[in-house]
Amino acid sequence: MFDRLIAAALALVLHYDPSPGENVAEHQERADTIALAVASEAPSAVVGLAVLVVFDGESKFAREIHSGAKTGDHGLARCMGQLHYSRWIPREMWATLSGIDINATSRCAAATALVLSRMRHWCGNWPGAFSAYATGRGCSVIPLGQYRADMLAALLKAH
Repeated sequence: MFDRLIAAALALVLHYDPSPGENVAEHQERADTIALAVASEAPSAVVGLAVLVVFDGESKFAREIHSGAKTGDHGLARCMGQLHYSRWIPREMWATLSGIDINATSRCAAATALVLSRMRHWCGNWPGAFSAYATGRGCSVIPLGQYRADMLAALLKAH
């Protein structure tokens, strides 16, 4: 499982050019950190790949989002998973999710995996889970949810 997630993470992150102000070596180091964090925090290979799909879709692995220099949803979303604080992610935990170091990246990966796992259990399928993650409004499948489920299926096939 570990090698599979590392390979998928590196392929996805390195697909993008370095973020503005980031050189190639820094980009590679961040890719390594993301790969290690996801591989060590995901409860399974499938959930780990789902986390990578969300990181890709929500932030394109951008350094400014990863570091916390930029937040989404008018300051309510943190880390590459663009998580809001909630009953699953208390405000105290949410405040620690941004940062490019291994500890913050691991917390982001673990929190994203937790929310995705619960959404998958609640919805019963990945299209619904990705839709619920994106909207916070239930399991009705939206095009974005289906797209992310298809991306997950492609990653499972390739890795």
